[in-house]
This record gives sequence, C-alpha cells and structure tokens, in this order.
Amino acid sequence: MSPKTATVAGAMGLAFGGAALLIQPSSAFGSLWLPVARPHTVVIAMAVVGLAAFNAIGEEILWRKVLPSLMSSGGEYWRVALVALSFGIAHLHGIPSGMTGVGLAAAYSYFLTTLHQRRGFAAVVAAHFVTDVVLFSAVAATTTFALDF
Repeated sequence: MSPKTATVAGAMGLAFGGAALLIQPSSAFGSLWLPVARPHTVVIAMAVVGLAAFNAIGEEILWRKVLPSLMSSGGEYWRVALVALSFGIAHLHGIPSGMTGVGLAAAYSYFLTTLHQRRGFAAVVAAHFVTDVVLFSAVAATTTFALDF
C-alpha cells in the first residue's frame, strides 16, 4: 500500500471512528461489570488490536468481496446500495446503535466501497481497522472490571 493510500485509509478510519463516538451518547456505553480482575493494559491493547484486525478483515471480505459477487443483476448503483443497507442493518446494535447507527454504518459502507474502488482492498481493511481500534478502545476504556475475586 502506498503512503498516500495508507494516509487516506488512516484518516478515514479516524474520522469515522471519532464521529461515531461523538454521536453516541456517553451513557450508552454504560459500565460493563466483568467478574474478573482488570487485565494488564498491554493485554487489553493486544485484544483491541487483534479483535479490530479480525473484525475489519472479516467484514470487508464479506461486504466488499462476497456479497457484491453474489449480486449479478441490477447494476452497480443497486449493488452498492444493497451492500450499504445490509452493512447498516448488521450494525443496528453497534456504536452508535439504533436507526442512527444503521444510517451511519450504511453511509460508512458507501464510503468504504468508494475507497475500495479507488484504492483497493488493503486500503478498505486499513480504514476499517483504524475505525474499529478507535471504537473498541473507547469500549475498553469505559469497561469497569472487578478488583478481586
């Protein structure tokens, strides 16, 4: 991936991840109580990065490669629209959640499809990865762990 493509993908990921956090009400993150001692920060960071990579690669294979290849008729406009809508619906319970989340995820999917067409698959995975790191880090930072058990 060229430095310009990496910059575009990274900036897009930061922008969308940050925007999703700004739109999501802080009370929606809540406080998740896990009955375990708080893991070391390095372990949490490794989990965030690993899960973000796994999620970005998996979702991009599904929504940029598999689903479009299954839609042989209807033209490019409808293919992009249906992929964006299905991506949005799949993120109904994401961050942000509800219909706002569906709309934002669908718009994000449209931008990812455009990025895929212009810069290739690696750029899309990179942008999605950065977005997920931002979102997963926020969730990890707002999670409360039990001190001892």
